[in-house]
Amino acid sequence: MSEGKNKKMNVKQISERLNKENVKKGFEYIRRNGVSRFWTLAKAKAFPAGKSYKEWYEEHCPTKEELMRQREVEFSVQPLISIVVPTYQTPIPFLKDMIDSVRKQSYEKWELCIADGSLNGDENDTKVIRVREELNRYSMEDKRIKVVYLEENQGIAENTNQALALATGEYIGLFDHDDMLTPDALYEIVKAINDYDYDVLYTDEDKISEDSHDYKKPVFKPDYSPELLCANNYITHFFVAKKSIVDRLGGFRKEYDGSQDYDFIFRCVELAKKVGHVSKVLYHWRMHGGSVAGDPTSKMYAYDAGKKAIQSHYERVGIQANVEHMERLGLYHTEYKMIKQPLISVIIYGEDDEKKKRCSEWFKRKDYSNLEILASAGINVEEINALAEKARGSYLFFVSENLESVERDALQQMAGVLQIQNVGAVSGKVIGRKHTVEDVGVVFRTNGDLCKANYGIGDCDYGDMFRAKVMSNYSILSLNCFMTHKNTFEELGRFNKHFSLSFAAADYCLKLRMHGKRCVMQASTVWESKGSMKTGMINDEERERFYEEWQEVLRMGDSYYNSNYAKQGALYILE
Repeated sequence: MSEGKNKKMNVKQISERLNKENVKKGFEYIRRNGVSRFWTLAKAKAFPAGKSYKEWYEEHCPTKEELMRQREVEFSVQPLISIVVPTYQTPIPFLKDMIDSVRKQSYEKWELCIADGSLNGDENDTKVIRVREELNRYSMEDKRIKVVYLEENQGIAENTNQALALATGEYIGLFDHDDMLTPDALYEIVKAINDYDYDVLYTDEDKISEDSHDYKKPVFKPDYSPELLCANNYITHFFVAKKSIVDRLGGFRKEYDGSQDYDFIFRCVELAKKVGHVSKVLYHWRMHGGSVAGDPTSKMYAYDAGKKAIQSHYERVGIQANVEHMERLGLYHTEYKMIKQPLISVIIYGEDDEKKKRCSEWFKRKDYSNLEILASAGINVEEINALAEKARGSYLFFVSENLESVERDALQQMAGVLQIQNVGAVSGKVIGRKHTVEDVGVVFRTNGDLCKANYGIGDCDYGDMFRAKVMSNYSILSLNCFMTHKNTFEELGRFNKHFSLSFAAADYCLKLRMHGKRCVMQASTVWESKGSMKTGMINDEERERFYEEWQEVLRMGDSYYNSNYAKQGALYILE
């Protein structure tokens, strides 16, 4: 593309972003972070690499021909999908959009179960009459649409339970009364069920404008990430679960109104054997003045209920922890209580004796006292393995000589995460001297390349899916500040001596994955880099060796990097 065309495109992109909402957000960002960081962010947002979402969405919408072919597919398993919707004085255009989006599904074995709680003391209310007239008309036209009219509004959880009572399908789908499904949504859900026999599954989503004309703000999600779910309800829509699981839950709970779906999702995944993710945008979440999507402060009670949902989840699965709101509503921080304070062996690696001494002194000044400190003479993998073998601690903490944490309880926070069942390793976020992110997890590419997630963004920025700020899962963690169980380290054969530290850490993390263990990035635990990070030289021969070792896993793609994103080049852009 020529320079002139680029300029025209950039001017258009800037003009599209100069609306009242974004100007307000811009001033707030400047107030909190300063002009310099705002300009860095603005340039990245105004001149993105890759396609715009509008272009991408138009290319990925199913054509009429594709929808016709989908209607002709006969799956081996053809479950009835019961979509449950509580309505309450829904604006008629939204109500029609919602119902019509279900009726247009290419997979036709569905039922739409609606409980209308619009009546709020006055049966002559115009809003009530219009909603019920529309629901009557639709249910007369299509027998798959079931409606129950409630005598009073019982709240969203109880109203949803009334809709759920109408459901007879093998799977239950949750649907808000003002949102929309894409016409291929149920087809893709049923295809995934046939391919993988999921108990529970969810999809990607985007936002739709109030006038239904503009699709924006896509949410391209990772595959099931238990730790991310405890920091943010990233699953939200479209969520589908086996009715046999739903029946065991006893329905939605009114004490979680506002985040009743968050509580419901937790209880479903706790019982599910297989949680699936359909990496396609199949759900449009409506933005308007009264919605959480349009105004996050409009329903503070919903965020308090979300906090309660996480806390209840921890109590059910036996994790001792305290949940707190983060500055951005809808994000949560967990402080894990240490059941005991195990001995942690801190293994400092690097080539500068003064830096290692300073790093060692820093650990001695912090809150966690039950530790031993060992220092490597360099960054040789074999030497680091030897120190790990000598270590007496239950936990091994590998750390670069250049790092210091900004929190006194950094070790305790990371060790707390490592207590969770099936967590095999945990790392913290590394900030460089220019207040930018140096390390907050690693993404692997199908060719064996290792790419730092959200690298170079400002230390106050949230990154993709907020994962530069919250706890989440990655397939690979770097060795900058890396904690694991010593017994697991020994069982997996330690770090592979044929790799430099970068690929040795990647190799170890993938071994954890093969043994059913997760890697956790605790991005709320921040470490500051006091110098350049050294993990050994990477060459093509080493990359090839890593690829040969893990090619089957690599070809499947990174579970925590959405498949819609670019396969090469910069991360988190659309091709």
